Amino acid sequence: MLVDVKKGNPIELEVILGNVLSVAKELKVETPTLSLVYELLKGIQYKLKEGQGLITVPKTYVSNNIHYSNV
Repeated sequence: MLVDVKKGNPIELEVILGNVLSVAKELKVETPTLSLVYELLKGIQYKLKEGQGLITVPKTYVSNNIHYSNV
């Protein structure tokens, strides 16, 4: 996923984490940490898409992580 972010490519979020979360939900397995990581990566994905002009993220969306300042 980091390689995708550095290259400006879409993160394979659904394939890597989305499917795991779906299976966990079906099996009634709690995944608080993985769910948090998934939600945080969705925010990064939105910023990547905005940078490519594919979507517009509302100005109320806050992104102040120095590691992703270019996203």
